[in-house]
Amino acid sequence: MRGVGIVLAAGVAAAVMACVPDGMAAPHPTTDLRALATEKAAAVSILRTRSARQTALIANGHLFQAYFRAASTSEGERIQRRVASVLEGLGKRYGLTRYVASWPDGKIFAANTPEIRGHENRRKTSALPAQDKIAAKPSVTATWRDTQSMTWTVPVMHDAAPSLVLSVEQDLAAYERVLLHGLAGHLQVLIVDGGGKIVADSTGRAPRGQPAMFDGLTMAELRATIGAGASEGTGVLTQGGSSRRISYQTVEDWIVVAMEQPSPQPTCIASEAKPCP
Repeated sequence: MRGVGIVLAAGVAAAVMACVPDGMAAPHPTTDLRALATEKAAAVSILRTRSARQTALIANGHLFQAYFRAASTSEGERIQRRVASVLEGLGKRYGLTRYVASWPDGKIFAANTPEIRGHENRRKTSALPAQDKIAAKPSVTATWRDTQSMTWTVPVMHDAAPSLVLSVEQDLAAYERVLLHGLAGHLQVLIVDGGGKIVADSTGRAPRGQPAMFDGLTMAELRATIGAGASEGTGVLTQGGSSRRISYQTVEDWIVVAMEQPSPQPTCIASEAKPCP
């Protein structure tokens, strides 16, 4: 039955992953924390998978191969300009915003952003791996380098060897929109990386890149406190006389955490007859 539940959650997530168009009716909010964590983990997994696939499709596109097969320098330059034009027209699907194709030494081949476009063969971008770090096969890797975006990187292959590197930045706000979609107001969902730092927050309040804290506990301490496993867990966190439910699921090197938001502390209005404790 658990497998059936995951399939159903993935189906719900697939609907969510239509990039949450404006005006779309939100699904009925669930208050089952384990089901919510499973649903959001499936949605995050779909977004990651589609982002990696989009990056790979571009890298394996015929335009790059046409450049390598160009019969003359002028034809190669024309195709290079065409690659830049295609990158510029890709839009922001899945939150993918900044496309840069570069040579293995970091020199720019083509880009879709004004601050990089026009600096071919002269400017390097720190989002790209060093030459000895490029994969020898067409695999897509993801790195999170700052608090605003993550970067998908894939080699562009020619004659079975990496000849260019395609680097695509993805706005982390795309993940926050997925976490927030259809979420009940008293619930919160976080994405935490393998080092325990916040990647995205459904409320938009938690500072990205900072350690995730749960009533004073780190992610590792939370697992130990509720007695859950490394890959998934559900329990009740009790601290300072109050308690709240919490559940998490792993998605590759990330952890999706669904929880009840802390109850607000009561405000005491002192008077002569009834001072505050």
